[in-house]
Parts: sequence; structure tokens; C-alpha cells
Amino acid sequence: MENLFSDAPEYLTGPNNRYVLNSSLNSVFPCYDGVDPDDNEWSLMELKAKSYNLNDDGRVMHATAGQSDWNFYKINKPKTDTLEQANKNPRYSMDLILRNIRLDRTLGGEKYRILSFGDPEYTASYTDARGRTWLTARWLIEFADEALIMYLLPLPNGPAIITTLQDTEQVDIYEWDIKKICDHTWAAYMASFDEWTEFLANKSWTPGFLGGINFRWRPDSRQVSFSAGDVSFSMDSKVFDWSGSSELFLAPSPYMEDGKLRFDPRRAVVNRDARGKEYLSFVKRLKPDSRLGTNAQENWNDVLQEKFPFDGKAAISAKDNTGSIGAILKPRSGKPDTRYTIYLSMENPGSEDNLNRRFSAFKQGVSVGN
Repeated sequence: MENLFSDAPEYLTGPNNRYVLNSSLNSVFPCYDGVDPDDNEWSLMELKAKSYNLNDDGRVMHATAGQSDWNFYKINKPKTDTLEQANKNPRYSMDLILRNIRLDRTLGGEKYRILSFGDPEYTASYTDARGRTWLTARWLIEFADEALIMYLLPLPNGPAIITTLQDTEQVDIYEWDIKKICDHTWAAYMASFDEWTEFLANKSWTPGFLGGINFRWRPDSRQVSFSAGDVSFSMDSKVFDWSGSSELFLAPSPYMEDGKLRFDPRRAVVNRDARGKEYLSFVKRLKPDSRLGTNAQENWNDVLQEKFPFDGKAAISAKDNTGSIGAILKPRSGKPDTRYTIYLSMENPGSEDNLNRRFSAFKQGVSVGN
């Protein structure tokens, strides 16, 4: 495996990085990046996940990476369970998985469903190349002479998880592999306002690229404020009727700026509620790499010229009964190759005046750029 990676194109800072440095997560389910065998470029690989509903708005999502033995999971914990259970107890997560995704043991010619492996025989931690700390666990499956390896990444509404089941004699080999997969796994940070408050209270769960995050939810005044990287905002019910179940989505990713590699959230979405049909979005946009071609450059030119949907004009669809409005913000430093797009979308917008008032209240509380 070391030889394989040493022979691969240089990661992020090399010449084969054009796609991966212009990628962003759109889903709460984790993705990983790898070298596309056709063009030898690093690319973000999205996984097709199955979803299993739990009680109290919980959910387990699962996908396998191709035909491999690697399993990816995202757990949205049930509302009645604590975030500490989900992010610090590997048995809790493993039991949730086994209760929803069938795994059998054959004994005397009969198959019996496994509902728990009990407590892991071994736990530790691993800090990956992005500065995120994963909880690691290992179970010995004695009747099969196999070991189950789990790496668990704490997230604001429940962890992302990678597992593999291997012969016990090959555990050390696969421990090396799974660490490398963690280094190349992308995970979004999404949760309700109440869950974000609980998550950020535990500093050990906050990776370095979110070390400067400032999030505050005030239920009494229905005011929310946030800052991370070079974006900050503060808004109240003049924008939307916020509640503790409103959601904040952050998509951290690597990108180049001023010739330097950065890793932090370039995109944030704030949902009024869990349906995600009324929302605000912030996107940090950079002049595209010339290797991305004409289409990327034309899209960038549209941003520079503040064309629709970022022209500051309210748009209402009578057919869909929705309304939206967006705008372009320039960084305070005046960087010519950086812009920020902000956008508001809502149902039952009523009039253009209503949209304009809400968007104005939103825009007044936004600050962008270094």
C-alpha cells in the first residue's frame, strides 16, 4: 500500500488536483477521494447509500465502497439519545448498525442474526491528516477468527463511521489501510441549533479547522450568530422563525487561495427546519483553475457580473409558490479573485416586498472576507 500511494499523483498540491480542489460536499453522507483510473486525476467519489429509519427521527445510512470490504455509515442519532452516547461509545453505534443491517452467524446449519458484539476488546484514537480525531475500536469475532475494525468520527448530530471485517492475522495491515482512508474521507458537519450547542461544548470533538468557530443560539430572542473562517452572520426572526430544530450545514473542503492550500468550510447552509425547503446559503467562490475549461470560467464571469440568481432581485414562482433572492458580496480586502454568494429561498413568499425585507435583514448581519 505504501508503494501504491508513493506511485500515485501528488495529492492536493500536485498537477492532478484540478477536480478535487474544486469539489464540495452536498450531502451529509461521507465521501472519499481517489485517483480516477481513466484520467489519473484526484476526484471526489460519492457513495450511494441506503437509509434505515430509527425511532425519534434517528437514521442509519450505509454504503460500501465498490466491491470492497469497506463499509461507510452515517448515524443521525435519535433525538432521545445523547450526543455523548453517539460520539463516544462505539458499542452504541455498532448495536444500532446490527439492529438495522442484518448480519448472520451460521451454527449447526441454522442462521442466527447477530444483534450485538458486546463491548469492543480494544479502543484508541487516531488523528488524521485533516486534524480530525477518530475514535477507534476493534471486536474479536472468535467463532469466525475475524476482527471487526471501526473508526468513528464525532459529528454534531451523530458520527460518520468506517468499518471492515478481516481475518485476525491481517488486522495490522488493514489498520494501516483504514487510517489512509480516513485521511481521504470528506464529512459534512450538519445538525440542529440545539445539537450544535452540545457538540461545540466538547472541545475534543472540534477539529483544528473549526477551532475558531463561534456559534450561539438564543432561544428567547430567536437569534442565531455564527462565524468560521472568513464568514460570519447574525440574524433573528426578521429573516425566518428560527427554532432549536433549525439546522446549520457546513461543508469543509481543501482549496487553493493566494497560492496556499487551505482547508475550511467554503459553503454553509442554514435551514429554517428539517425539511430544508426554506434556507439561506453562503458560498465562497474563487476564480477557477484555467484547466477546468471554458464552462467554469463563464460561470465565474457570471458571478463577477452579478447575474441571476445573484443580481439582488426577488424572483417568485407562482407555479411552485416559492421565492428566492441572491446577491454577490466582495471581500473587505478587495481580492479580485474572491467573491461570496448569499442566497435566500422560501415557500409561500407572498410579495416581492416580503422577500426583500427578509433578505435585507439577512444581508445586514453578514460579514465576509479577511
